[in-house]
Amino acid sequence: MKDNVLLSIIIPAFNAERYIEGCLTTINKEVHSTPSLKNSVEVIVVDDCSSDNTFQIARTAKSCLKDIDISIERHCVNKQQGAARNTGLKAANGKYVWFVDVDDLLNDQSLIGLSDFILHSDADIIQFHAMSMAMDGQTFTEDYHRDNLGPMTGIQYLEYEAKLKYTNRIRASWSKLLRRDFLINNSLYFQEGVYWEDVVHTLKCFIFAHQVIYVPLIAYVYMQTPNSDMRGAQNGRKFADTIRFCAESCKVLIQNNVSQIIIDSMKPYYNKVLLKYAKNLKSLPQEELECFINILQSIDLDYIEPCLGTDSHNWLKRKNEIVTCWKGGASV
Repeated sequence: MKDNVLLSIIIPAFNAERYIEGCLTTINKEVHSTPSLKNSVEVIVVDDCSSDNTFQIARTAKSCLKDIDISIERHCVNKQQGAARNTGLKAANGKYVWFVDVDDLLNDQSLIGLSDFILHSDADIIQFHAMSMAMDGQTFTEDYHRDNLGPMTGIQYLEYEAKLKYTNRIRASWSKLLRRDFLINNSLYFQEGVYWEDVVHTLKCFIFAHQVIYVPLIAYVYMQTPNSDMRGAQNGRKFADTIRFCAESCKVLIQNNVSQIIIDSMKPYYNKVLLKYAKNLKSLPQEELECFINILQSIDLDYIEPCLGTDSHNWLKRKNEIVTCWKGGASV
């Protein structure tokens, strides 16, 4: 255990040779620009059994980038992003962890803006903001609150965001620093072997958090890369895992008796996602449809209706209606 580490930046990487150097370079630049965090930031790259040059590029960066302490963990089989994040968390030494996607970047002066909170705060979650960048360099930033908030409980923060009708920054794991001991003591690890594992994870983090602070800082650049899980080729597993995160989020909300204002703020997003995938189901080849149906049987769908207040998604429970929808014979 390294006693002087304040921040562990965890980067899952799978076949990321196009992106990893840029990601690590921006982190090195930010640490170099933040003297108060000198020798206090570690970067943990988790190579999830890449078949390209990801590991070699990371190893070269380890020797060339002098302002950050880079360590590399390797999976001997591909385990997906949730497992890679868990591997990084277990290897981390920092007071806080920051889960950064390998195809994204830290924004200019992000660590300068966060350094006082990293040094002096004991909040379970330090929440901030992000902007999106298209491949042509155009940027987009959604509205965000311009004043510091907190400390408040995670539930209070969810209620505050609900009043703003803005929840995107809640769902993403990269838009926040998480206190490492808070995660470990509450067994807040990511679900493994599924897509979009961070949606349910971050929701649980807020529900468990005793202290959240919000910093009005655009600290992260989300790159709209064409081959990301969200924008890349879709298949039965991705379709099913999309239903999974909606269903499991509903379950978490109901089982933890969160206020109706929180549930109401999240309903439109989950309804939109479920309807979108119902309408797109016919794009799956038949073998991927069978995969979708098989995985769906392992998902607890019973909390969707009481949470969302509608039975319009109950077709997911009946194979014949799924097949009818796939054939384009149902108007969902």
